[in-house]
Amino acid sequence: TVLSFQLSAFVVYDKMLADLETNKLKLAIVYVTMTVVATINPLLVRKSVDGGVSFNVVVVESLGEFMKLVVATSLFGYEQVSDSQFSANRFWESLTGGALIDFVVTVSKSWPLFLVPGLAYLIQNSIYNLSVAAIGIPVLTIVFQITIPLSCVVSRLVLGRKLNSKQWIAVGSLTIGSMLGTSSQLLELQFSQTFLIGILLALCMVCTSVGAGTFLEFLYNRHGLQSSLQGNNIRLYSAGVAWTWFYMLINYDTLLTEGLFHNWNMWIWIGIGWRCVMGQMIGLIMKYVGNADRVVINSVARILVVIIGVFHFHDAFSIHLVIAFVVTFSSFGAYMYLKEDTVAAVENIPTADTEATEV
Repeated sequence: TVLSFQLSAFVVYDKMLADLETNKLKLAIVYVTMTVVATINPLLVRKSVDGGVSFNVVVVESLGEFMKLVVATSLFGYEQVSDSQFSANRFWESLTGGALIDFVVTVSKSWPLFLVPGLAYLIQNSIYNLSVAAIGIPVLTIVFQITIPLSCVVSRLVLGRKLNSKQWIAVGSLTIGSMLGTSSQLLELQFSQTFLIGILLALCMVCTSVGAGTFLEFLYNRHGLQSSLQGNNIRLYSAGVAWTWFYMLINYDTLLTEGLFHNWNMWIWIGIGWRCVMGQMIGLIMKYVGNADRVVINSVARILVVIIGVFHFHDAFSIHLVIAFVVTFSSFGAYMYLKEDTVAAVENIPTADTEATEV
């Protein structure tokens, strides 16, 4: 039921974006939708571990990547048939017949490139759990905000994406505002060797996230692979499935002892389904805006998570949270408004095909 709903929603959503005439409206819809999706995901994670429940994260990641792959493959099949000639038989033939076979043959040479971000995200998720155990979520949240300016710098140096001076100011204030959201909890920290190790792990996670996101944007937009969004998603998610299954294979003793679904609850299953939504939204972000904007949106989502935590999970409230809310959302609004000057360059990124044609 969840997969059927997602397939219908993604088809309608992507078609709606494709039919929009103005870039500004298209960007606004993508920004708002991604912010909502990114806010709900950590709330589901928190509900799944409520009460100190412990489970194997890699199994969750593996099933999540597999479901993403199913959704992307189904949407790829839908892309192969036109709306006017759509039928269940032609849709099934596109998945099982020559279209998918031709696609597999075509991308077999480029698929290994997607193993790099797939492995990087698996390492990032593993480091995340170690960092939370060492320094806690508040400190990790503050350290992880470094990804905002770092992603913009790397995107400028590697991908050539330009930001004007006002946008850089907005990025700086957005970083500070998102850090303020959990700064009040730093007073309760106790520094130790474990804390320093946790900080180093968090910094490694920041570098892994920025590197993987930038490289993934390069693959989606600058490697001549952007003709099919779902084609790129299939490459990425199949790489994720390969890495997670490889990890489970070398750790099968532990999995057999504890069981694949040890301590699973309803929220874990809902979270896995929601990750399919996250995966598709990240693909749209890479297609329409870029990795730096994805990081900016995630930072805003984290502030919303903290605010919701005050009302739903009865977390502590402080004046820092109010200041963080005002600074973050005003900076986010300024960043979106100033983005209009650079939108035109987003859809004109040179590709391998266009460069070959020019030559």
